Amino acid sequence: ILALPFLDLTFDGSHTVSGTTYWRAEGRSAQAAIKKGSFDLTTRALRLEGDAPSLDGEGEAHYVIEGNLNEDTLSGTYDYGGLRGNFIFTKIRARNA
Repeated sequence: ILALPFLDLTFDGSHTVSGTTYWRAEGRSAQAAIKKGSFDLTTRALRLEGDAPSLDGEGEAHYVIEGNLNEDTLSGTYDYGGLRGNFIFTKIRARNA
Protein backbone atom coordinates (compact mmCIF):
# COMPACT_ATOMS: atom_id res chain seq x y z
CA ILE A 1 0.00 0.00 0.00
CA LEU A 2 1.38 3.39 -1.02
CA ALA A 3 1.22 5.94 1.82
CA LEU A 4 0.42 9.37 0.41
CA PRO A 5 -0.11 12.72 2.13
CA PHE A 6 -3.75 13.61 2.62
CA LEU A 7 -6.18 15.97 4.32
CA ASP A 8 -9.14 15.05 6.50
CA LEU A 9 -11.28 18.22 6.44
CA THR A 10 -14.52 19.48 7.93
CA PHE A 11 -16.17 22.66 6.62
CA ASP A 12 -18.65 24.57 8.80
CA GLY A 13 -20.63 25.67 5.72
CA SER A 14 -19.68 29.30 6.18
CA HIS A 15 -15.93 29.99 6.30
CA THR A 16 -14.05 27.84 8.81
CA VAL A 17 -12.22 24.61 7.95
CA SER A 18 -10.94 22.22 10.62
CA GLY A 19 -9.41 18.78 10.54
CA THR A 20 -6.08 17.02 10.28
CA THR A 21 -3.16 17.07 7.86
CA TYR A 22 -1.22 13.87 7.18
CA TRP A 23 2.31 14.43 5.85
CA ARG A 24 4.47 11.67 4.36
CA ALA A 25 7.87 11.81 2.69
CA GLU A 26 10.91 9.56 2.40
CA GLY A 27 9.48 6.85 4.66
CA ARG A 28 8.52 9.26 7.44
CA SER A 29 5.12 10.55 8.43
CA ALA A 30 3.53 13.18 10.66
CA GLN A 31 0.03 14.35 11.37
CA ALA A 32 -1.27 17.57 12.87
CA ALA A 33 -4.49 19.37 13.63
CA ILE A 34 -5.28 22.39 11.53
CA LYS A 35 -4.91 25.47 13.77
CA LYS A 36 -6.28 28.00 11.30
CA GLY A 37 -8.36 27.02 8.28
CA SER A 38 -10.58 28.97 5.92
CA PHE A 39 -12.52 28.45 2.70
CA ASP A 40 -14.03 31.23 0.57
CA LEU A 41 -17.25 30.01 -1.06
CA THR A 42 -17.06 32.71 -3.76
CA THR A 43 -13.45 32.27 -4.91
CA ARG A 44 -13.20 28.58 -3.86
CA ALA A 45 -9.87 29.42 -2.15
CA LEU A 46 -8.67 27.25 0.75
CA ARG A 47 -5.98 28.17 3.28
CA LEU A 48 -4.77 25.91 6.10
CA GLU A 49 -2.08 26.59 8.72
CA GLY A 50 -0.64 24.81 11.70
CA ASP A 51 2.38 23.19 13.27
CA ALA A 52 3.33 19.55 12.85
CA PRO A 53 6.21 17.35 13.94
CA SER A 54 9.12 17.86 11.59
CA LEU A 55 9.67 14.99 9.18
CA ASP A 56 13.37 14.97 10.18
CA GLY A 57 12.38 14.34 13.81
CA GLU A 58 13.88 17.65 14.96
CA GLY A 59 11.06 19.57 16.68
CA GLU A 60 8.12 21.13 14.90
CA ALA A 61 7.58 22.67 11.48
CA HIS A 62 5.03 25.35 10.56
CA TYR A 63 2.95 24.56 7.50
CA VAL A 64 0.81 26.61 5.13
CA ILE A 65 -1.40 25.06 2.47
CA GLU A 66 -3.09 27.27 -0.12
CA GLY A 67 -5.24 26.05 -2.96
CA ASN A 68 -8.39 26.30 -5.03
CA LEU A 69 -11.21 23.79 -5.15
CA ASN A 70 -12.64 22.79 -8.53
CA GLU A 71 -15.43 20.24 -8.03
CA ASP A 72 -13.69 17.32 -6.24
CA THR A 73 -10.11 18.46 -6.98
CA LEU A 74 -8.01 20.71 -4.75
CA SER A 75 -4.80 22.05 -6.27
CA GLY A 76 -2.29 24.52 -4.92
CA THR A 77 0.96 24.97 -3.02
CA TYR A 78 2.34 23.95 0.34
CA ASP A 79 5.20 25.03 2.60
CA TYR A 80 6.05 22.55 5.35
CA GLY A 81 8.97 23.91 7.36
CA GLY A 82 10.73 25.09 4.18
CA LEU A 83 9.80 22.02 2.14
CA ARG A 84 7.79 23.61 -0.68
CA GLY A 85 5.88 22.24 -3.62
CA ASN A 86 2.69 21.92 -5.59
CA PHE A 87 -0.08 19.40 -5.05
CA ILE A 88 -3.28 18.05 -6.53
CA PHE A 89 -5.68 16.21 -4.22
CA THR A 90 -8.84 14.42 -5.31
CA LYS A 91 -11.69 13.94 -2.87
CA ILE A 92 -12.23 10.39 -1.69
CA ARG A 93 -15.57 9.70 -0.12
CA ALA A 94 -15.59 8.14 3.33
CA ARG A 95 -16.25 4.42 3.37
CA ASN A 96 -19.35 3.22 5.18
CA ALA A 97 -18.44 1.30 8.31
